[in-house]
Amino acid sequence: MKRYHINIFYSEEDDGYIVDIPDLKYCSAFGSTEEEALHEAIALI
Repeated sequence: MKRYHINIFYSEEDDGYIVDIPDLKYCSAFGSTEEEALHEAIALI
């Protein structure tokens, strides 16, 4: 399995966490917790 760099940050505007995977164009996910956002992003891969 390939490894990807993952960015997780809190968005005050969205009141939640955003996960961005720069190596995968247009791949990002949102969640109310870091874990939820990461789970959503992994489901996209």
